[in-house]
Amino acid sequence: MTTEEHLVRLRNGQPMTLSEKLNLVARLSLPSMMAQVSTIVMEYIDSGMVGHLGRDATASIGLVMTSLWLVGGLCTSFISGFTIQTALAIGGKDNRRARSLTFQSFFLVMAIALVICGVGALVHRSLPIWLGGRPSLVKDAGGYFLIFCLFMPVMALRQLCNSQLTASGNMKIPGILNTIVCFLDVIFNYVCIYPGKSLVLAGHVLTLPGLGLGVRGAALGSGCSEVVVGAFSLYFLMRKGSPLRLRRDEHYRLIRKDIVRAVKISLPMMFERLVMNAAQVVYTMIISPLGNVALAANSFAITTESLCYMPGYGISEAASTLVGQSIGAGRKKTAVSFGRITLTYGMLVQGGLGIVMFFVSPWMIGILSPDRSVIAQAVEVLHIEALIEAFYGAQIVCSGIFRGAEDTFVPSLMNFFSVWAVRIPLALLLTKVFGLGLLGVWIAMATELFFRGTIFIVRFITGRWMRRHERWTDHSGSVSI
Repeated sequence: MTTEEHLVRLRNGQPMTLSEKLNLVARLSLPSMMAQVSTIVMEYIDSGMVGHLGRDATASIGLVMTSLWLVGGLCTSFISGFTIQTALAIGGKDNRRARSLTFQSFFLVMAIALVICGVGALVHRSLPIWLGGRPSLVKDAGGYFLIFCLFMPVMALRQLCNSQLTASGNMKIPGILNTIVCFLDVIFNYVCIYPGKSLVLAGHVLTLPGLGLGVRGAALGSGCSEVVVGAFSLYFLMRKGSPLRLRRDEHYRLIRKDIVRAVKISLPMMFERLVMNAAQVVYTMIISPLGNVALAANSFAITTESLCYMPGYGISEAASTLVGQSIGAGRKKTAVSFGRITLTYGMLVQGGLGIVMFFVSPWMIGILSPDRSVIAQAVEVLHIEALIEAFYGAQIVCSGIFRGAEDTFVPSLMNFFSVWAVRIPLALLLTKVFGLGLLGVWIAMATELFFRGTIFIVRFITGRWMRRHERWTDHSGSVSI
């Protein structure tokens, strides 16, 4: 039975066995997981490219990376406000409304992306200084941030198209496209970062093109790959046979009710992104005075750790789709069942990868940098982080489960409390008072992620995330609470 046939059974209210649910979770999760992993592998290779330009090059990107996560997270949150509604509409077999939501999302998400683009252009010179960057980093860091912001509309378009496809249950195409963008990213980055080279092969001179733009070339290469794959993403969303393809015989307009609902879903998520990424910016400001070695080691450690937690985001996407479509079809118990399966799956996968990272981190960091002092600090902090990856996975997957049920407000408050009441104060205490440097920052991070994973698990077990959908009618006509 195909994935689409499983989803049709889900929408029609037909019973599903545990093995069928496990099969569906695996089919939806694996393409997204592979795409997330390939993304990080390519970023890992990119980091290695920049890393061989020197520690200052790596430190300049690390200085503004958290700020890029912040502005990118604003677009991502608003996209989710529409894709969650799309999953619910498709679960309820209302494809016409799903297409209307797709139409509206294009206008509003592009508008936000253009605003971010403009603001980024205005502040790119000052931002590295505000973050406490050393003079040697300011020019490259500001240029890197500017180029990424200029490509933000294209990045938002690709993410929106892929998210809408995912909400419809199509995980395969977004997975393939996310993998392609990574490979193109490496090719474009090589051309943009390094100057041209001449190689002699079998007596023939082969000239490899190169712009030699260094750190700025890394941003330009990534942006070019987004342009190419963004066009393909739009094509697959609008191709014939797609349930979200806009129809000429249907009239679309901006609907206040849908926009208000999207904003209500998105605002807590935007707040959450703001809180999380603002905390990362504060983290960067705490690490910056520790020197360029600490900044470079922190950047490499984050890239390496991503190989552990990005599969969790793939599972989270599947959880959001399955829970959303189950609720849209009026199947609360099925939604809870999919929640349990994906949560367990996410913790096992991410916990297992944490164990692997503990042992292979010296080798992985060694690929990224030849600097022994950078390697030593990065490996030390990764050994601490590896111990709590399962709980980090729990938080990531639970967030996807809660989003599928439109439960975004309370989780955003939980994130706010966890980061600002636990992580930041503990990081300041361990670095400023106990003088533990970068190690203290990552001990604080690990402690906070363990705490956050625990409280998210508790919320899932209590079932409070389903309160919005406490009353629902199943296909037999009975009402359950």
